[in-house]
Amino acid sequence: MIIRRSIKTSQINQFFGENRNNFYKELGMLGHEGLDFSSYHGEPIYWDTNIIGEVVKISTEINEGYGMMVITQEGNDYYQHRFWHLKDWSVKVGQKLRTGDLIGHADNTGKSTGVHLHRDLKPLVKNYLGILVHKYPDNGYKGAVDPMPFYQDIFIWDWISLTKQKTSIIQKLIYLYQELIKRI
Repeated sequence: MIIRRSIKTSQINQFFGENRNNFYKELGMLGHEGLDFSSYHGEPIYWDTNIIGEVVKISTEINEGYGMMVITQEGNDYYQHRFWHLKDWSVKVGQKLRTGDLIGHADNTGKSTGVHLHRDLKPLVKNYLGILVHKYPDNGYKGAVDPMPFYQDIFIWDWISLTKQKTSIIQKLIYLYQELIKRI
């Protein structure tokens, strides 16, 4: 799985594991459980992976902040993706997301000090009942892992555009090769 940038703004203003002023210690955590991307109010947020995801929860809790959870499966690997501090969302529970789908807009909801997008990643496993649960529930990060090994710093729509250009060039080269073969 590859996670690309879900918003155009590229500045990460808080990384996984950071614990400024022991803020997360007060919450019973070792540090920040994801990546925070600075953004502007209402900035569009897009589904940022190369895997189809399913929206499983939308939060409208004022104290928790507006956000959404998406589950992906790749082979036997399951992940929960969270996008938090949203202004609104463009999806509904049960919806399947494909690369580049609009999922919502950035804001400053919940326990937040400014407009940004919180993005985290939690590996899941099936328990003895076949229910998905956090793989590392007691890791000090609410089951989250550092998303950086999965992360590629390119805006998802820039990546989609580059992919289409590469495909077009390859198709042209195949055509030229076939024409050359016909002449031989």
